[in-house]
Amino acid sequence: MTFIISPKNKITMRFFSIVITFVVFFLSTQSIANMLDVDKKSDVHLCPEVLGQLVIGGQPIVNQEVSRELAYGSEMFIDTAITDGNGYFIFPEMNIAAQKTSMLLEGEKIQQAIVITHKEQRYTLWHTQPVGLKFNRALSEKLNQLYCDLTTSEKESEFQSYEHPQGDYLVQSICRW
Repeated sequence: MTFIISPKNKITMRFFSIVITFVVFFLSTQSIANMLDVDKKSDVHLCPEVLGQLVIGGQPIVNQEVSRELAYGSEMFIDTAITDGNGYFIFPEMNIAAQKTSMLLEGEKIQQAIVITHKEQRYTLWHTQPVGLKFNRALSEKLNQLYCDLTTSEKESEFQSYEHPQGDYLVQSICRW
């Protein structure tokens, strides 16, 4: 048995195949998006609370502005603190809500830096790129007891993550903990 398809039927069949292809593509894309929850927001932990003391040769540096610079993808968050009469400074914990779509596109990277400019010289008190987007106990332990002496040379320190044992932290800092 031979079927003959007229040119009009060929156009109709082609149209329906294009429509069906589009519907299948749209439904599968939407299903994947729903499975990944890409349109929903998720908490991103940028930095735990920071407690530090700033000194020079053991003497507190009073009324010094300290900047915390946090980056997530293309977004930058900067806040400042002023040292008290004993050279202590504090930054609160910092979290943001980020859309999962941007998290996938931007590679889920965070950078933390705590810096000062003292007598026209810039000092890096702390700089690292944390592993993951959740709270990091190892970072929190260090950032909760920073002792930053401007006479100390910058050092690279490596320590292990509790939450991500396969990933170590690398920190550049003049501070000790």
